[in-house]
Amino acid sequence: MLYTLGHIAAQDRKIDGYWSGELTQNEGGFVPNYIFEVYIQSDGNDISGEAIVSTPDSLSAKMLFKGKFHQGGFLKLKEYEIKEATTLMDQEWCLKTLSLFLKKKDDEYFLIGFWTGVSRSSVCIPGKIKLRRRAQRV
Repeated sequence: MLYTLGHIAAQDRKIDGYWSGELTQNEGGFVPNYIFEVYIQSDGNDISGEAIVSTPDSLSAKMLFKGKFHQGGFLKLKEYEIKEATTLMDQEWCLKTLSLFLKKKDDEYFLIGFWTGVSRSSVCIPGKIKLRRRAQRV
């Protein structure tokens, strides 16, 4: 599947809103695939919002993040607080740093990239992210 950034002008790069898709974790992680949702608010190039990560068996965590939208369609987001979470006894959620590129395919926008993270006790096994811009979820 080919994605092109092309020239995304300032008025066309509106990133505010609801994005959803998949977060993967490399081999050795708690589970390989997570549901990942992001609610983004921007003020110029400053970004803030919340991210929700969920496992297929309904464990989830809501994190707050801040970041920047950089030239060339690059976003760097850093989660700084776990607002709420459900866990198992031996599980810890990762506060993630996301390195994402805004891509456009046909009339759809995507955020695609990588993440790294840390938990309370260790460095997290990293992975990839692919999000699609969606209509606001109610």
